[in-house]
Amino acid sequence: MGTNKVQPIQDLNRMKWSYDGKYLARLGCDLIQVYEMPSVTLLDRRSIAAKDILDFQWSPSANMISYWSPAAGNHPAFINIVTIPDRSSICSRQMFDVQDGRMVWQNDGEYLCVYMSKTQNKKKTYVLMLFRINVSDVPVEQVELNEAVQFVAWEPSGDRFCVLHGEQRSVTISIY
Repeated sequence: MGTNKVQPIQDLNRMKWSYDGKYLARLGCDLIQVYEMPSVTLLDRRSIAAKDILDFQWSPSANMISYWSPAAGNHPAFINIVTIPDRSSICSRQMFDVQDGRMVWQNDGEYLCVYMSKTQNKKKTYVLMLFRINVSDVPVEQVELNEAVQFVAWEPSGDRFCVLHGEQRSVTISIY
């Protein structure tokens, strides 16, 4: 008998360090565990609840974690960005009909791009959500493409990013 449970993008038990080495985080089943260094104690003795979480990423310049879970049944996909150690959410978004996604932080941590595929009425589109982290209320811009997004890469210290999209044999490069 099969299950409809979505499998995480990364292996459970995989550890990721914060940019400054003060924290170490681990993806668990429906949670993220954040450990304080050097004592290796669970932050506030509790995990971050994150139902059906598939992936998380640390900001490369601040103690913030972004994570996402896909849409399942009547539940929308959920993207959230929380600050550590206080666990306050600085921005979250919900989207329906989203199956998979990836998160890419800009090197300076000023932007986060979440790219995902969306199926609606048997039509597949690809959505890029761009979070402006250092702007009040964290505005989000959205770009929709009709071709599969293969890869997203940020300019090293700027606000431009490159998207490889289309079929793998004939990829198109777009700069935004």
